[in-house]
Amino acid sequence: MYDDLNWKLPETGKAARLCHVYEKTDEFVSGIYGQQVQETKKSLQNIPSPRLVFTHLPVQHFHSEWKNGKRKCKIICIDRNPKDVCVSMYYFARALEWTRMDLTWDEWVPAFVEGKVWFGPWIDHVNGWHKYGVEDNVLHVAYEEMKQDLKSVLRKISEFLGRPLTEAKLDQVAKKGSLGEMRGNKADTRLAVTGEGSLKKDGQFFRKGKVGDWKSHFTVAQNEYFDRYITTEAEKQGLKIHY
Repeated sequence: MYDDLNWKLPETGKAARLCHVYEKTDEFVSGIYGQQVQETKKSLQNIPSPRLVFTHLPVQHFHSEWKNGKRKCKIICIDRNPKDVCVSMYYFARALEWTRMDLTWDEWVPAFVEGKVWFGPWIDHVNGWHKYGVEDNVLHVAYEEMKQDLKSVLRKISEFLGRPLTEAKLDQVAKKGSLGEMRGNKADTRLAVTGEGSLKKDGQFFRKGKVGDWKSHFTVAQNEYFDRYITTEAEKQGLKIHY
């Protein structure tokens, strides 16, 4: 058992390690986002193993060595139902200082459905990763499962990582991972590489975090439109959506 969590990563003064890693950084991205990528690539080299990073990268932009079969790293892929993703992403984009996102909700929904947002289209992004499984060192976890029984999901993750935890430690991690705990920890609201001013003064890093918040945003027409182009197509491709 790893009861003392002695594999904890060294402190960096940041809550998370953003990982927008591309192999040909200078050719692929530019501007503020490009600066983030370059900064992250440099900082990753200085983090001792085991390194923990998070990313929103679609699988086609993941490192070529991994795609070619050298899968030493372990990947935990977290999915969330697309309607809640649409709502959450809308508010987060508007909360960031440097995005200059000024779309209204009525404009945002079709943009999301058509894949004209970061890392879109949603179906391509999720389906791309679902081509890989545990045999490829990829564990798939649903956000809705975590909301329903976080401790069970944490147990699954710890076993996947080969670092089983005691029941007491699982309880401790589950408590620390609750939305209330994270919202109360001011250090956890800082983005990793964007620096000061990342969030607008009234911007929220942690908003509601609930399942089904889309129901208070989508009109009947928007819901039918969304189902026609995303939900139905996702089901055809074998993707399970937890609404």
